[in-house]
Order: sequence, then C-alpha cells, then structure tokens
Amino acid sequence: MKLLSVLSFLLLMTIVFTQQTLAQGPPPPIAEPTDENKVLIDQLIEVSRYKEYFQMVCIHKINEASKKENWSAEKKAEIIKSINFKHFDFTIYNSFAHDSKEELQAKIKAAEQVQKKGENNLNHAPISNFIMEKNLESYLGSLIKGVYVVTSKKKDE
Repeated sequence: MKLLSVLSFLLLMTIVFTQQTLAQGPPPPIAEPTDENKVLIDQLIEVSRYKEYFQMVCIHKINEASKKENWSAEKKAEIIKSINFKHFDFTIYNSFAHDSKEELQAKIKAAEQVQKKGENNLNHAPISNFIMEKNLESYLGSLIKGVYVVTSKKKDE
C-alpha cells in the first residue's frame, strides 16, 4: 500500500511539473528594426564593408576545409558559389534592432572615420558583437557542410 501511495505521489508530481513546463508559452519574436533603422543598418553594413568581410571569412574557411578534407576543385567551387549574405544578414538586423537612430548614426560616422583613415583592412570584423560572431560561426559550419548548395536534386524537391 505504501508503494502505491509513493507511486501515486510521483505520478502527481510528474503531471504538475509537466503542465507547468508546457504552460510557459512560445519564445518571444525575433527583434526587428524599424523601417527607418533598417535603412541606417543597411548604410552601416555598406560603410563598414561588412559584406566584404563576410565574403573574405567564408572563402578563408572554405579554403581551410578544402585543404583539410581534400576536396575536389568542383566541390570547393560549388561551396564558394553557395555563399550568400542574405542567409546571414538577419543576424545583423537583429543585433542592431534595439539601437536608436542616434546610436546607429554614431556607428555609421565611426565606420566612415575608419574608412577615411584607411584602417579598415578587413582583418577584423568591421561591426560585430558576440551574437553576430557566434551566428557567423554557425553559418560557416553549415556552409562547409554544403547546406546552402543548391543542386538540381534540391531544386526539384
């Protein structure tokens, strides 16, 4: 009889905790900038040369993987061809979604100053933060695996 009451108690606790866990709801939506700030973020991307940096990092990682895994020239070319900034730019918009117009304008001015001095040699991320770097690492991992390669087989699906 004691065993039955212990099992009943455990079952009751399992139900309570399961309901509490499931009642938390979905995660909040992804942060998106206002239309006005999106224009400023686009300007920041352009001024800071982030697309060039992105392309350079992708090609560097592809070259490393190609040598390490002894890829054919065709596979390497196919992976390079699959680089697409549009698969990553949401990270930048998300990262700056909460910045004010003034903060974005200040970042644009700072990036312009770096360009005028000729200091932006793309050896470092022109604009970045922890989330952007982690998402870039994730993108690179998927890129190297060929996730973004569009083959005739994938087009048909």
